[in-house]
Amino acid sequence: MLNLPLEPRPVLDLTDAETTTIYKASSTALGKIMKYEAEVNGHDALMRAAVQTHMDYEKSLFSGQEKKK
Repeated sequence: MLNLPLEPRPVLDLTDAETTTIYKASSTALGKIMKYEAEVNGHDALMRAAVQTHMDYEKSLFSGQEKKK
């Protein structure tokens, strides 16, 4: 099995004080939420690319054809 080293999943790092002020539009909390969303979307894209690369690799192994460049 192909071992693909992947980055750990991003975590939303909010303090209790930030959590209680989110609805009051705290710029710090909103900035952290936006950063978290961007990291999650990037993480998802990386995971999908890694899985697709692995699937393509396995397909090339069993099809008997080399991957076209």
